[in-house]
Amino acid sequence: MSIHLWQAKISKILRSKYPEFGKKLEDFILDLLGKNGLQWADEALFDNNMIVDAVYEEFWNEIEPLSSLSEGRRIAILKNTEGRDEIHLNRELLRAWLREVHEYDGYIQGLDNKELQDLYNHYEQKNPDKSVISRRSQEYEELEFFNNASANADFDYWSIMPIWTVEEAAVLSLNKDPRIVNDDTLKERLSLRYKHLLFVKDLQLRLEIMNRSIEAKELQEPITPSSFAEWASKIPLDVPDAIRLASKSNRKTGSSIEIEQLRLKSIYKLVLGIAVKKFNHKMEGNSPATSQIVGLLEGTEFQVDRKVVLEILRDANRYISDS
Repeated sequence: MSIHLWQAKISKILRSKYPEFGKKLEDFILDLLGKNGLQWADEALFDNNMIVDAVYEEFWNEIEPLSSLSEGRRIAILKNTEGRDEIHLNRELLRAWLREVHEYDGYIQGLDNKELQDLYNHYEQKNPDKSVISRRSQEYEELEFFNNASANADFDYWSIMPIWTVEEAAVLSLNKDPRIVNDDTLKERLSLRYKHLLFVKDLQLRLEIMNRSIEAKELQEPITPSSFAEWASKIPLDVPDAIRLASKSNRKTGSSIEIEQLRLKSIYKLVLGIAVKKFNHKMEGNSPATSQIVGLLEGTEFQVDRKVVLEILRDANRYISDS
């Protein structure tokens, strides 16, 4: 096997296992090494902060969240950097990934012709560029709290709720329970892992689509289970069957929808009236009512999360203003 063919197969294998390690990044590192009198063969190459920092500055936005990094190393880095800032975490994740790529390159460089060809054939048949990322990302995220059975959506509860907030609808569309999985709990429980997880990115994308659809008057607030399911089917946005079934069982005539809207307007008027009269609620700007309402209900069976109170008041403000 010629040296050129040998090296081409090594590059193919390396990029199949680590898709983020593209030719542009490889050339950047080799050029950096040449300018600083360093060799790729150096075992402790990525102990060098200069190299890690340079790669981070130039490529981090293109290669994060490094889904091809092994789960064991990722978890070890997350544990070892607990309490440190996000930039430190990202640099250490990058360092671990570069070391892993470097070690694997050393391994395949040491294979004989038959071993290299067998490994090359394995990746050619498997075509793992996407499957490696998908598998490792799924394995990693399976450990997170939002994949526990207790975090699954309770549609017996949520399907009888007359309206959903935007965030509740987005979370339910991913078959998760908004009481357990929401932006606050994700940030609190995941800490610096928050922005690296595919679930979080999927949720944020859905929220963006929904908010833009509301602005475009394609999705109306307040959101009902049936209106959300109908909107999702037009996008189309994949949602659990329970949402679609709820929409079919809750279809209403034009007159019943009118009655429901009038009833909802009356409820919002009642909520706003009490909030303004009792808690000095302000329709615009920051309002002291949210904290006061949460404090009043704390310790009772009617206790409500601050974010829920804020969403209800905002929805009421918007609904009354628009009607």
